[in-house]
Amino acid sequence: MSAVEWLVDHHRAKERERRQMVDELCLQPSDHILDSACGPGLWTRLFAEKVAGRGKVTGLDFSSELLDYAQASLRDDPLASAVEFVLGDLHDPPFPPESFDVTFLGNCLCYISDVAEVLEKHKKLTRRGGRVISKDFDGSVA
Repeated sequence: MSAVEWLVDHHRAKERERRQMVDELCLQPSDHILDSACGPGLWTRLFAEKVAGRGKVTGLDFSSELLDYAQASLRDDPLASAVEFVLGDLHDPPFPPESFDVTFLGNCLCYISDVAEVLEKHKKLTRRGGRVISKDFDGSVA
């Protein structure tokens, strides 16, 4: 099983809970959301469902393979007009300050050593009054 296949299967298994979490974020229809370390764009799609029409979702990832999958998954989908994918690194995001209303880091901080620095950079990308949101695996097993 490839990494993409595993991520898609895992997302499908957790999709109900993930949709509930996105609902609880109370995203605004005009929000511009950064999905940092977006991988194959699975969270990106959930965000786009909330803001398509007036808002925008930008998915950022360092893997061209995952971004290719993400773009292909939205081909011929009406949500595609609300989504942009950018090749880049969450350690040095290629966006000007205050570009986003919401900055989301999903399942990525547990893999890096410079968490505080990455969070500070994402805070700078987020507009005043916006939110930086992290959803991560803590490594525990229950």
